Amino acid sequence: RPSKYAVEAFSDVLRKDMIPFGVSVHIIEPGVFNKTALYGNYQTGFDQLWEKLPDDVREDYGTGFYEWFRKRLGLALNDFGNTNSDLVPEAMVEALTSKKAKYRYRVGLDSKYLITFMT
Repeated sequence: RPSKYAVEAFSDVLRKDMIPFGVSVHIIEPGVFNKTALYGNYQTGFDQLWEKLPDDVREDYGTGFYEWFRKRLGLALNDFGNTNSDLVPEAMVEALTSKKAKYRYRVGLDSKYLITFMT
């Protein structure tokens, strides 16, 4: 996550620095798309985090919680994940060609609603 915030901060500074030259800078924030293999990475990442927890913490939460949360994570990715891979290039074209382009494009349901809600 720190690298994500660093890119956002750099983009913000670059956007402000480039205004006098008539250059606009935009952030495209795509959600998770099922063709990128990130779906499996979320589950694998959760598994790795779980395995790194101290034994007493895993015992406190229990395997029931682990299995319940892992299942919910998969359902959320399937329900809110994106299947239309045209959304990102469409946002890029809009950012490049629109007279009133947005500074930030959140692309996909998960990026628009889940990420916005969590930040």
